[in-house]
Amino acid sequence: MREFALPRDPACALCGDAPTIHAVADVAAAPPPSSDVPGVDAERLDALLAREPDARVLDVREPHEIVLGTLARSVHVPASVLESRMHELDSAATYIVACRVGVKSRWAAQRLWEAGFRRVHHLDGGLLAYAVHRAEFELF
Repeated sequence: MREFALPRDPACALCGDAPTIHAVADVAAAPPPSSDVPGVDAERLDALLAREPDARVLDVREPHEIVLGTLARSVHVPASVLESRMHELDSAATYIVACRVGVKSRWAAQRLWEAGFRRVHHLDGGLLAYAVHRAEFELF
């Protein structure tokens, strides 16, 4: 097997005269960001929606992702335009913020919380986790 040499840059942690990182395992995984927003397990989403008939799923996926499937009672505001469209949302309403895997929605839910939305939840694991529990919900 052929080996490749990294360029020598003294400011680089992987190279230089005294590297501090020698393997991928040397880089500690960052802990998930803390959040004030309560999470909802995918298997409990239906129960929450049943308890709160006015609650809506706030789908923050981008338009090209929406074609993969949507939930009933969902509102679509892509994460990329959430800041500019936040005024369209009712801060007194209940929203369960969701995306495909839960990364964008965690950010969006926290941003809504910081803007004063207090009835906001985050769908843990995103819509893919929900699809695992609901065979009729096809999300690919």
